[in-house]
Formats: sequence, C-alpha cells, structure tokens
Amino acid sequence: MGILRSLARAYNNDPYITTADAGRAWHPFGTIVPYLNAEGNLVDPARVMTHPTEGSYTYPFNPDLTRNFVHAPAGKIDSSVQRTISSNVLIQVPQVDEDIILTEVWFGGERRLSTLASMFRTFYKFWTTIPAVGETIGWEPLDITTDRYAVHIVDVQLGGIDFEYREILPAPGDVEGAYLDRQLTLKMKPIQIVVPPKGSITLEGL
Repeated sequence: MGILRSLARAYNNDPYITTADAGRAWHPFGTIVPYLNAEGNLVDPARVMTHPTEGSYTYPFNPDLTRNFVHAPAGKIDSSVQRTISSNVLIQVPQVDEDIILTEVWFGGERRLSTLASMFRTFYKFWTTIPAVGETIGWEPLDITTDRYAVHIVDVQLGGIDFEYREILPAPGDVEGAYLDRQLTLKMKPIQIVVPPKGSITLEGL
C-alpha cells in the first residue's frame, strides 16, 4: 500500500476515498489518465509548467477540474441588446482568446487531501517571480493536447480568500513528501495561442 493511500485512508478514515493511478503513487482522486505512446508503452501524461528563470515543473498530479479549456482555450460569446428606432438589435461578439481565464483546481478540504505541498510552493514562486520583459511562462496540458501555451499566472489560491497552509507529513520529517488538505486553485491567462506542437523537429543545413 502506497504512502499516500495509507495517509489518505488514515486521514479520512474511509477505505474507498482513493483510486489507483495505473502503477504510480496513490492520489485521493486519481486524475492522471494513462495512454499508450508510439512505442506501445503506458505513459501518464502529466502537465508541465516552465518558468524562464525558475525552470520546468512537471505536475505530480493533474488537476481534478479544468475550467475554460477543451483541447484549446474555450471562449464565450458576449451578447448585448441595443435599441433602434423601431426595434431591438442583438449584438454578439466572440470573446478574444487572450481574455480567457484558464483555471486548474485540485479539490481539498473537509478532511480531503488535495496535492503535494511542493506544488503550491512552486506555483506561488512562479506567480511571484515576474518574468523579464519579452519572456513568458509555458504551460503544457499534455493529458489534453500536445500544444504548448504561453501564459501569465493571474492568481494562486490555497483554501479560502487568505492562504490556509498546513502540511500533512506522511512520515516524521518528510517535508518533501508533505501533502495539503485545502483546495488549490491556479488561474492563468493565455497570451499566445498559436504555438508549435510538443516534440516538433526542425531540420537545418540540408
């Protein structure tokens, strides 16, 4: 039995709260979906975020909920009604891609574990370390698409309005393996939609 599974069962006192992640470590919600790569090997498509100065970070667990993203940023239609001399006119304008707010949520609270404490610390550092002019943060939701996106982090929330931080250690002194019991929410704003696919190859000098 994995450490997180044992911890989740002990913390929730519920043997049915956890699900397996296809051979990986246990997670209270089992959100990583395995797939077969070109070689026929089973792979977990974890999401990746890359900061120009802080480096690349692979999510240990994909979010339980993703808002405003369906294989690509999902915009909305803004509608308004304008009066004319004899009637009304309905005006509909598609939302600009750069105005879409993408949201990732890891559920927690009510005695539920959400994700690793290190994930929150990384997102918070990415958010508070502003990239230099002309540089962006990269985001790759590899469980949905192989496209890469340039984003600004708009907000990082842990728990309620204020940060509600508490680490739950699976073993005494194991800070790196600590988990959170509050909902983690990450909000991003795409700033570049047309991007090359991940793993593209360019031949030069031929």
